Amino acid sequence: MSFIPVPKLFTPYRIRGLELVNKVVVAPMCTWFADPETNMINDAHLVHYGSLSLGGAGLLMFEGTAVEKRGCIAAGDAGLWNDEQAHALTRLTSFVHHQQSAKIGIQLAHAGRKALVRDVSVETAAPSSAISSSAVAYDVGWRTPVAMTKADIVQITETFAAAARRAVVAGFDWVEIHNAHGYLLNQFTSPLVNCRTDEYGGSLENRCRLSIEVVQAVRRAIPESMPLSVRISCVDWVEGGWQMEDSVYLARSLCAAGVDLIHVSSGGVSPGQVIVHSWDYQLVLSAQLRAAASVKTIAVGGIANAEEANDVLVNEDADLVAVGREHLKDPYWTRHQAAVLGLPHWFPPYQALAYRKRARVRRE
Repeated sequence: MSFIPVPKLFTPYRIRGLELVNKVVVAPMCTWFADPETNMINDAHLVHYGSLSLGGAGLLMFEGTAVEKRGCIAAGDAGLWNDEQAHALTRLTSFVHHQQSAKIGIQLAHAGRKALVRDVSVETAAPSSAISSSAVAYDVGWRTPVAMTKADIVQITETFAAAARRAVVAGFDWVEIHNAHGYLLNQFTSPLVNCRTDEYGGSLENRCRLSIEVVQAVRRAIPESMPLSVRISCVDWVEGGWQMEDSVYLARSLCAAGVDLIHVSSGGVSPGQVIVHSWDYQLVLSAQLRAAASVKTIAVGGIANAEEANDVLVNEDADLVAVGREHLKDPYWTRHQAAVLGLPHWFPPYQALAYRKRARVRRE
């Protein structure tokens, strides 16, 4: 029997008290399946994420989950601001833990000025409830948010921490904070939005202050053994906006505050963004940030197969690789890629039969 070397992608990864069976992450992707009134998850989530958890990835990241009602991206966002929502999520985490080798994380988010952009017709909160670092609308025709007071900032920080505590109770293995794509925390870091003149605006240090305070609060709210990541937009793709050198400062500061990995993305702050496209443009950002800031990263974007994912790790451009769209097309993407590489042990017995070679004899 010939020996097949195991690619780095399919080797375990340990961070704090958690070990992943491989370095594949199912990227967080919103489904908007939740009840628009209660924002509780339902059977649709169980089927969708249950299927993904069967697919072989080491870490399944549950979608961006609102930490309060006015922070919903869309009416169907999952929420985690009350105990009933947390209890509903335990059904999903229990399935993943009892049936699979995968671990499951949750991304905590607040949309800020981009709240409820897809379902305005069923919006339950008044338009004036949208909040941001400053009273700057996302685009022409969008509502103008209310600039947050210092009391609002204190409250939002505790809201993130409270959601993190509920995530622990709900059984999640990992917490991620959404600081990207033009949502609330990103609205503080980006100079395109933040026009404040207090300690939360102006200088780079001040604009990063809320992100760091949220991380510190969340880190205190979760066990020391639980990994914490933050997704950031490394660049705004707009002249005069957030740049890589700013991300280096933010990444170092976040990791000093208790973050384990930076999940590298980009854009989302401005409708005027002009992305310099290549299929791997975000993978390049991960490599640049990891090298410049000396931090651990999760790379995401454009990966279509295990060879591309493995190259990211071999080249030390990231520590974990998140795959989104390919998992939407094929929830078993990780296992199928293992089969392509000749790694049959990645299939449980009830699935392995499908990959055994057998003679096919045509009937005469």
